[in-house]
Amino acid sequence: IAGTPVVTLYLSSSDTDADLFVYLVAVAPKTKKISYITEGHFRASHRKEASDSSIPPDADPTVPLHTFHKEDEQMLERGQTVQVRFGLLPIAYQFDSGASIQLRISGKDDRHFYDSNPPTGRDVTLYASADQVSCLELPVVDSE
Repeated sequence: IAGTPVVTLYLSSSDTDADLFVYLVAVAPKTKKISYITEGHFRASHRKEASDSSIPPDADPTVPLHTFHKEDEQMLERGQTVQVRFGLLPIAYQFDSGASIQLRISGKDDRHFYDSNPPTGRDVTLYASADQVSCLELPVVDSE
């Protein structure tokens, strides 16, 4: 893979927002050794994608862009399902033959991110169904 992986998640929260920490890892077929590939973090209230007029002309059209402006903030309604799309950090990585791909999703990362106002008791539910397809899009390139 080479480029920016994109995550699409359908989720609901017991709160008015949700923090998402997403990690893409490879798992070796025999040893089960886990290799970190890339990551991304995102706050669901910033899910509104940028309009065409605010997207730079050299932007990758496959990667959703967000303004992160206060006026574009969309707080969650408790229990309502929403779609959140965002790119992980760009990467170039070649998987070993037979390796598995894992997408690990968490609501926090205490080892790397300090939250001065941590939520208490927030439950986030992820959905994957025929009409709510949570998925990972990988920028696959030909190895030849």
